[in-house]
Amino acid sequence: MSGFELFDGDTKMRITNGSRTVFTTDGTLINLLPPAYDLNTTLTVAFPDIVKDFQYNWRHGFDYTALGDRVAFDSFCVCNLTARPQEYEVESTIVAAPPGADIFVGRLSLARTLAPTHSWNGVAIQPKQPMGVHIPFVSGSLLIEAEVGIARAFSIFVSGGNLRLNIEQSVCTAPGGWGLYGTAFHHISNPNDGGGGENVYGAAPGIPIIQVSTVNVAAVSMDADLFSWNWDQRTRYGVGANQCPLPNYASYNYSSTYQVNLTGSFGRRS
Repeated sequence: MSGFELFDGDTKMRITNGSRTVFTTDGTLINLLPPAYDLNTTLTVAFPDIVKDFQYNWRHGFDYTALGDRVAFDSFCVCNLTARPQEYEVESTIVAAPPGADIFVGRLSLARTLAPTHSWNGVAIQPKQPMGVHIPFVSGSLLIEAEVGIARAFSIFVSGGNLRLNIEQSVCTAPGGWGLYGTAFHHISNPNDGGGGENVYGAAPGIPIIQVSTVNVAAVSMDADLFSWNWDQRTRYGVGANQCPLPNYASYNYSSTYQVNLTGSFGRRS
């Protein structure tokens, strides 16, 4: 059957073409306002720099030789820039909406005007949306950038009589595994080969995102100490004479900025 019919106590209508519903009032209808209310504007969407810290990994090893009662010691270190956990959100008004409007229907185009200066775990942070093309947009959200541990998005919607812009950035919780691990050499309790190390951070734990420095000293051999616990601390943070250099935070900028051209119409939903 095809045609026009009223249903639900003659409070709703639909137009059908065979089994297909062409049009129905059984749902939400959107009425776009006249062109005089249309919007054409350019926005700046800015994502902030991350909260930076460092991870310092000191590793050591030892090799005991019973013949001659000698122990070979070695150590190295790696220092990584880290991103501390972060939940950033800021909301602002783009423009006042026409009376009664509760939805925006249109399109937008993006251009990144500022990109992060460095990679994120070896991967360049690239936009998730195409640049310089028109993207259909109906009051909602766009994921802009995302790599393991970080996500950036923005939303445009009508709320409280205004067209609003919400910008969000999230950096994930840092992993565990901080502090000392492994074994040290002891002539009586641990007269074997082995090793260990230590993971430390600056002010707070973060996720490693880029290697800053590494130092590997030459192995040394010495007589086994009969009583003391021993390991090679030459590259250990806060102790050794051959420590890895720490990052200069000012040299790394992970902020990102987009210019957004937004055009479209306001509407009212039934």
